Amino acid sequence: MKNQLLPLFLIMVLAVSAASWVLYHQHEPEARTEQVLFPELRTQASSITQIKLQNNTGVLLHAQRRGDSWYSLSSADAMFPVNNNNLSNLLVQLRDARLLEAKTANPARYAKLGVDSLREITETPSKEDDLKGTDIDAMGTLITLSGAKTFQVILGNTATSGLGNYARVPNNEQAWLLDQVIELPENSVDWLVQPLLDIQEEEITRVSRIDESGWQIQRNEETGELVLQPHENGHSLRYDGVLDAMLSNITSLRFDAIAAREEISDINSVMSQLLIQSQRGDVELRVFESEDSAWLTFDTLNENWQHLTQHRFGITEFTARQLSKSMEDFLPEAGDIKTDVDADVLEIDEGNEPSGVETLD
Repeated sequence: MKNQLLPLFLIMVLAVSAASWVLYHQHEPEARTEQVLFPELRTQASSITQIKLQNNTGVLLHAQRRGDSWYSLSSADAMFPVNNNNLSNLLVQLRDARLLEAKTANPARYAKLGVDSLREITETPSKEDDLKGTDIDAMGTLITLSGAKTFQVILGNTATSGLGNYARVPNNEQAWLLDQVIELPENSVDWLVQPLLDIQEEEITRVSRIDESGWQIQRNEETGELVLQPHENGHSLRYDGVLDAMLSNITSLRFDAIAAREEISDINSVMSQLLIQSQRGDVELRVFESEDSAWLTFDTLNENWQHLTQHRFGITEFTARQLSKSMEDFLPEAGDIKTDVDADVLEIDEGNEPSGVETLD
């Protein structure tokens, strides 16, 4: 009897295994794939001349390649250099991105993954990117690569596993999990070249405030020491390194907004005007203030800095104050000024007698 049941048992095991294998492989293509996101991008990457990043607030970055460098099209006539490494890395990531796992093809579930369609974007004479339509809560970023061919993808949220982003090609219902997290700028200036002036502190030879609060910081050609002028003899500086700090403020200048240079009605006054002279050339800097912001403009004959003259740059109020120091800001406060007499006074702790001084019993 046992010998008769054994063949039947083996047949049942084989049947169950075969059924499991069929069911597994019927669903496997939907879960795992070796397909790349953009099959043709590997051969077309070198032809890409424009990269555009858009989200539900508008254009995050619109960059155009000129030669070996990338520039942001911040306005119709003004361009600003973009960090080449960031854009090159983005192209490599999109070229190599693979479709790791199929997700939903149901539009009602796109929002959960962040791959729902953005509002329709149309070109108008008055504004390059006029956002119209619905889907105003779309959380994804539309990436458009333009060249000999155009590639587009809506990049969504990062998976909770951290494996990669969710993504969907426009006009394609299927959403996917990518095999990597695509790096994008956090804001519209994040990938623009900063700091503004590509000079080192030691290259600056003189900084002059050329408005009514006139002063100069001059570098001694022989010693390299910084000297404040005009400076009354006998007065020390507020603290060691106060002049170096001023130069550091200039060489580390960063901005959090950028716009085409033009007259704007909300500018109330000029806070300061500085002339910066360096081994690379001279540049004049103006700090403007308005009710709730501060702006910076540049004027220079240096060809390498001409892109600075085409824009105005939004800076923090703290940065504006650092660039608007008066002579008094470099000198000790009234109560801290020490004279030569003060320097010779011997400090005596209570209860201690100075040596060489006779006392009366």
